[in-house]
Amino acid sequence: MMEFLDYDMLTNNVTGHWNKTTQEDYEQQVNRTWDNLNRTLRMIKMVQNSTLYKLSFLQTQIQMTSRKLSYKQVLTTKDKILSMPATDNVKKQQSTFVKISPANFQNTSVALNDEYIAEAIEYSINPFQMGNNDRLATNIIEINLYNQVKTVTTNDITKVEVKDLTIPIEFSFPAFDNQNLTEFLKDYNTLNPFRNVEKLKREKMIIASGLTCVYWDVPTQKWSDHGCILSNIDTTHIKCACKHLSAFTILFQTPKMSVDAPLLENSTSKADAGSTKDLTLDDIVKWPIDKYFENLGELWQHNRPSFLTFILKPGFIVLGLFWAMYLSSLIYYSGRDDIKRYQMTKTSSMKTVSIQQESREGQKRRSYTKSRFSRRKLRYMSNFQKKRRKSTRSAPAGRSLACLLVSVLELTVSIRTP
Repeated sequence: MMEFLDYDMLTNNVTGHWNKTTQEDYEQQVNRTWDNLNRTLRMIKMVQNSTLYKLSFLQTQIQMTSRKLSYKQVLTTKDKILSMPATDNVKKQQSTFVKISPANFQNTSVALNDEYIAEAIEYSINPFQMGNNDRLATNIIEINLYNQVKTVTTNDITKVEVKDLTIPIEFSFPAFDNQNLTEFLKDYNTLNPFRNVEKLKREKMIIASGLTCVYWDVPTQKWSDHGCILSNIDTTHIKCACKHLSAFTILFQTPKMSVDAPLLENSTSKADAGSTKDLTLDDIVKWPIDKYFENLGELWQHNRPSFLTFILKPGFIVLGLFWAMYLSSLIYYSGRDDIKRYQMTKTSSMKTVSIQQESREGQKRRSYTKSRFSRRKLRYMSNFQKKRRKSTRSAPAGRSLACLLVSVLELTVSIRTP
């Protein structure tokens, strides 16, 4: 039923076929569609109320998902930080979720028990208006808190009124469902908030787009921004902070092209256009560096970027150039080192061979000198021995003659003495 009603209302908003009938028929069509929508929402509300009573610490979470409406109910405590989307069937980058922490309930008069039920309802259809006349840019998320009081005989659940919080509750709305909003965030995040000129451009873009966090004010039956502020914008989500709970969404107006439009251009527009006639050497050299710092400025806005995002985000061209230079230098210097090592090894081997040759020649010289000396010594010794033998052979005759002379002298001396 909700899909049929949403299609019927969307067709009317685009074509205006309800207005082609008479005023009476038009009013009847509007009332009939509105009654059918409210009847469907009341049926879903009955299902939501029935599932609230099924929550316990054995079953702390209940979820229902459809194309036009999803809700999630969680039984939790005040001392836990709760980051809760309306459905777990989509990625976090594409989901709308609320973050509730214990600090939100400090110094407040909110009558919330230590154990409570948090309920998040996400609408992809506007349950409060027949048409999107207020420039709604995202899905609508409604947050409710309940106290659960269980006794032996009763199980009471009461809705808690949350307002005038000192620390606001944070809501995150994805830009995935709105193409215009996605393009706006892409252009917005290419500007560096740490440069004064680009920071001023970002502020002008926010003012021109009318990007506003709003909630549905039941007494006035209008969207209001009272108590809600735009807290942060990153590449995937728009974050709002509100001091009360209700149904929340984002208002957005696609900025029109104006005289200030060239201020939003960057140096990549020339390269994207594909015309290289007007490009100079300075532009070709500076473009990768500018692109790197633009992406790096976008990366600085991430609260907790993943490692893969941090590695791949700052410009694939600069990253490729860096790795190419690194690998080429690595190959070059490794090749030079191999050549140097080869030359050093070759020189050392040649020195070793020459030293070995010199040692061998020295040994040969020493052995030759030793052999010559030994031969001379042998010859000298042989000659000496020959002479000695000759002297020993002639020694007895000479020795006997000397003895004879001595004896003769002694005899003459003895005769002459009286």
